[in-house]
Amino acid sequence: MDLLRDIQIKKLDIQHLDTITMFHVKHCNEYKITKDEFLTFLSKDQYCIYAAFDGQLVIGYIIYLRSIDMADIVYIFVQKEYRNIGVASLLLQISCTELSVEQLFLEVSFQNKTAINFYTKNNFKTINIRKNYYKNSDAFVMCLCNQ
Repeated sequence: MDLLRDIQIKKLDIQHLDTITMFHVKHCNEYKITKDEFLTFLSKDQYCIYAAFDGQLVIGYIIYLRSIDMADIVYIFVQKEYRNIGVASLLLQISCTELSVEQLFLEVSFQNKTAINFYTKNNFKTINIRKNYYKNSDAFVMCLCNQ
């Protein structure tokens, strides 16, 4: 946990549009999010983005789509150099507290064993399967229930 002591989690707003877009373009090759999509995520009330900062540098983020008593994780990403030290768990923990929802859902590819292990470690349960959800894979639907 010592490595996490200088990491801060902040809710992003429209003033962070260029910062989050540039971070994503530089570090994330697996999934493309455009500047216009980030603009939507930052400007619409139903979306919420939290980012992890090491000093002034963004090192990861999580995007949620909220409804009344539940939310979906749209995307979570941590820069490669900051993985496996707890940044993603910290993003998940702090943002879950802030969202105050009863259920948190996500889809994850059958092929993404690292993510499946991460979500399972963080108490998500597999509740369904979505056939052909991804281009080359089915997806597990997972849920974290706060009851």
